[in-house]
Amino acid sequence: MRDKSGFSIRAIGRSIWTFLSSVRVFFWLVLVVSLLSLVGVFILQKGPPWAYETLYGEGGARFVFALGLDDIFHTPYFIALVVWAAFSLFACSINRLRILIRRKSDVDRYFAVQRTLKLPGEPKQFLNGIQGRLKRKGWRITNLGEGAIYASRGGWAWWGSPTLHLGVVLLLLAGMVKLTTGESAYLVLYENQSQLLPPRMESELEVTATGFDTVVDPNSGRVLTYYTDLTADGEDGLETSRIEVNIPYYRDGLTFYQVFVDEIEPALLLVGLRGELTAYIEERMAFESAPVLVESIAIRLSSTGATPAAEPADFVELEATGEPVPYPGTPWSVLVRNYYPNHKLGSEPGVDLNTSPEPNPAMRLDLYAGDALVAENVLVYRLHPDYVDPKLVGAGVSIELGAVRWSRNPEPVLPAGVNLYKLFPGEPAEELDGTWFRLPDGSPALFEVDPPRGLKLSAGDRELVFPAPATAGFEYILELDSEYAAGYLNAAPEPITGLEVKRDPGLPFFWAASVLIILGSCLIFAVPWQRIWLRLEDKTVALRTRRLPESELRRIFVPEGGDLS
Repeated sequence: MRDKSGFSIRAIGRSIWTFLSSVRVFFWLVLVVSLLSLVGVFILQKGPPWAYETLYGEGGARFVFALGLDDIFHTPYFIALVVWAAFSLFACSINRLRILIRRKSDVDRYFAVQRTLKLPGEPKQFLNGIQGRLKRKGWRITNLGEGAIYASRGGWAWWGSPTLHLGVVLLLLAGMVKLTTGESAYLVLYENQSQLLPPRMESELEVTATGFDTVVDPNSGRVLTYYTDLTADGEDGLETSRIEVNIPYYRDGLTFYQVFVDEIEPALLLVGLRGELTAYIEERMAFESAPVLVESIAIRLSSTGATPAAEPADFVELEATGEPVPYPGTPWSVLVRNYYPNHKLGSEPGVDLNTSPEPNPAMRLDLYAGDALVAENVLVYRLHPDYVDPKLVGAGVSIELGAVRWSRNPEPVLPAGVNLYKLFPGEPAEELDGTWFRLPDGSPALFEVDPPRGLKLSAGDRELVFPAPATAGFEYILELDSEYAAGYLNAAPEPITGLEVKRDPGLPFFWAASVLIILGSCLIFAVPWQRIWLRLEDKTVALRTRRLPESELRRIFVPEGGDLS
């Protein structure tokens, strides 16, 4: 059947089938799929977005996301290549089966004539000379009778095809095993904070990051690698190993990969006896909300009204004694009330909102003229000297805040009956599914984000939900059981190390498949199996060859004086 343009639809279909069933095309498909699979082994898969920028840089992260290398095994082009390779393997097998069916006898197989050679002399002498020349070149000769011989060299390369097919089967098997039984999880570890592996990893290991850091080139400032000193405690004992990028750690059928080093705000989860926990949170809240203890302040006081006052060229340091302190050269005295390392602008009338992320120190003080209180609880900002408290405006005075020496009360000590855990509850969007740890009674528990409710603590059949946002307070102390309670506090960002843990039972199949595919491909294409079939026919020789270059063919036959055509 032909279309109007004269092209045979059948011929076009045959050409497409020939291309798809080409062994050479199949070889390149398998090679590309294998290389992409290796990319998936060495590049973090399905990690949090910020980890790629930390690990590979901003430009590298954009490249990874653009090509989908963060989830290579689910990209459309990888799936298309695998489907194409599977179809090519199927087509090659069909072609091979058709060839086997067509071979009705060994004679047909051996003597499907491809070339002919005209003989100038005696046929038997020619045949004997050819056999001697082939034997000297390392060929194996088989006499087929009736003036016919078969010669072969590199016969062990016959194993290339079965090896390649077996490698492809193992590659598909590795993918199937990984898809059905493989598991992976991400760990966010604070220093010296022990964590359990998620139960789906089927491991009783408890891991602790005893140290981690980023290695930077001192000359260029370029990040060279990340490392974590990891301690793993399990049934086989305690073991410590250093994990670096592309240098994983293997334990109990699991593989630990270094992913990133960064800073993240932990949730300080408190679990302990209810009475001790309540007392500690009360002390902690009082500590965090209490003003600092001022030792001295440097201020510059100037007159804005009719009251005479000196205007010193620089700030004057005043001791904070709890009593009004005279300001030199003026009738004014200053009593220091409170100092705030970072006071939010906009909380006072007439003050613009502060959009700067930098700290904005502020001071509360009283202003006296002699023994008379002129302005009480006046607010002064260091970063906004142009702002004058309305109470100072009425007194005709302007005050600028300089350096402050201050201290805080000692931080409350954690009671013996309360355990504190630095945990990262995870983010579902980043596939960090919470943190597993061990409670004081030894039972495993999971602390995770539970949108939109807040944070959730799960321990066996017990479940506590701390409402969002995560702020400390007595209303967030929840009963864990009849004796213990749980609560949490916010904390400042701390350094963390990120690890990926994988259990991939299909990995041995993958490596075996890679070796077999490379070996089979080399046997087929790099070390060919060469064969020659000859049969005498009067003054000519019927000739067939496989994988024998034209130059080698002429070196064997032309010296006899024949005409190869």
